[in-house]
Amino acid sequence: MKEHVSKQLPEVSRNRKTSSKTKTTRPAGDLFAGDSAEILRLILENTRAGIIVADSDGTIIIMNPLARKQLKPKPKAGEKIKNLRDLLRSKDATRIIDIIHEVILDQKKFFDELVLVLGRRCHWFEVTIATSTWLLRNQSSGPCVIILMREITEHKHAEQALQRSEKRYRAVVEAQTELISRWLPDFTRSFVNKAYCRYMGKTREELLNKSILSLMPPKERKKFRRQIAHLTRHKPILTHEKPIIMPDGQSRWQQWNERAIFDDSGQLVEFQSVGRDITERKKMELDLKHSKKALHNQKGSLEQKNIALREILEQVGVEKKMIKDDILSNIEHLLLPILEKIRSDPAYTVHPQIDLLEKNIRGLASSFGKKISQASLKLTPREIEICNMIQHGLSNKEMAEISHISVHTIETHRDNIRYKFNLKKKKINLATFLQSI
Repeated sequence: MKEHVSKQLPEVSRNRKTSSKTKTTRPAGDLFAGDSAEILRLILENTRAGIIVADSDGTIIIMNPLARKQLKPKPKAGEKIKNLRDLLRSKDATRIIDIIHEVILDQKKFFDELVLVLGRRCHWFEVTIATSTWLLRNQSSGPCVIILMREITEHKHAEQALQRSEKRYRAVVEAQTELISRWLPDFTRSFVNKAYCRYMGKTREELLNKSILSLMPPKERKKFRRQIAHLTRHKPILTHEKPIIMPDGQSRWQQWNERAIFDDSGQLVEFQSVGRDITERKKMELDLKHSKKALHNQKGSLEQKNIALREILEQVGVEKKMIKDDILSNIEHLLLPILEKIRSDPAYTVHPQIDLLEKNIRGLASSFGKKISQASLKLTPREIEICNMIQHGLSNKEMAEISHISVHTIETHRDNIRYKFNLKKKKINLATFLQSI
């Protein structure tokens, strides 16, 4: 490469007064005089970039303090830095010298990011290398270039950390089952995750840079615009439910959490949306609403039926009372007068059965017979007969005469009746108990 440069610039090479072995880093005053030297010194010492002026061999003509600090922060005692090879490892120095040759030959500026190994660490630099006709006019050692170096190692580390963080973030986002998207203030999508693509049945390329409003019915678009317009840095979140029209024309429901993202100056940058499909839930809510309405209607119908049933029961009660009153009236006015006539007959002989018949006739309208005849009591016909006589106050002797059995048998029946009514060993009068039924 060096020989190639010499052939391309033969006259300049012949005018050199010293070889590369005898060159030294020259102060600015050797090239410039008066005010120009002072201006150059101020520029070199105060600029925020490392500056090196070097020839095609890498011999350093000028180097400012920042360049020395960046490339050789801890020089050895008595060490003299004459060439780029004294500052950099051989591989890096050779690469930069090759770039210098290309810049001199092509007369084009070089600008790129380079990684240089300094000590045992890699450092990133933003490097600009360009020729200068002004420098060529003010020195006679041959073609030279000016090298501007700005260290960007911390920036690169931060950038790499950001890329790793973004990669992890994207991995998390892509693994989510929720629908995640980002969109700009003009409503065009800038990002969608895989779940969103699967849900819509489209590729990422088909969805990006398309408006999110296209999926909403016209009325919902106006409503959504109003809701989004109210988001601020202090209240950046909106949670809402909305119907959408799927690409295949199917209608579905979604729930979304929209977050407005602002920059440090308070300018709206974009929105992030996290959503999920709630169509099934909406169907269940609608079914529940219909069920409630049907239940309400059924309740109203049942209330009407209950009112009608109460009216019927009241009417039945009235009719039962009328029947009972009719029976009592017939007993009072028809049967009892006959018994009185029997008793008033001179041939009548006092007989307890006649008295019992009268009592039973008077009790025809009561429910005593029905209650003691219940199957759960398991009373025998004889026990039912005796219960009737006890309830009307007959003594054991009278019951024995009427039933044509002994008093002892009557007492046995009384014990069985008490047992079946769970009155055994209880101080409760049997006649009183039966009268209360």
